Amino acid sequence: MTIITTCSFGHERLWPLLLTLRETGCKAKVVVISETMGKTSEHVRLGAEIVKVEPVVTGNFAWRINHRFSWVRRLLRKERCDDDVIIVDAYDVAFQLNPESMPFSGVNVAEEAGIVGDDKTNSDWVFRGFGAEGLRKVKDKKILCCGVLWGNRD
Repeated sequence: MTIITTCSFGHERLWPLLLTLRETGCKAKVVVISETMGKTSEHVRLGAEIVKVEPVVTGNFAWRINHRFSWVRRLLRKERCDDDVIIVDAYDVAFQLNPESMPFSGVNVAEEAGIVGDDKTNSDWVFRGFGAEGLRKVKDKKILCCGVLWGNRD
């Protein structure tokens, strides 16, 4: 299993993810896509590979997200990943169980309680990324957590 995460901030945002993975007994390979971080001895000890990428020079939220997902696609195509893959937001996740016990057929996301239009955080994200028209299209939809995606690499 390979866990891919992005971290645009300092390494302190990565610690909760790496530590909880180790506490659950997970032996997955962890690949961190980062614009700012270099590899430290702590990352080596916890088994994280750092892939340094060019910084995003625009403040456009949707473009920043697309930039990160394009790097995820590159990693998947270059076969640097195992068959089972989890893509997580480094500061959005602390695993409650060993992720190696999760089902890996198809593509999976977690459903959150509520709908987009009733949740300030999610509606703000959609508005910043896709504008008023984008928010209008999805405001009555259930919230899907894009902070965690998992499934088979294919």
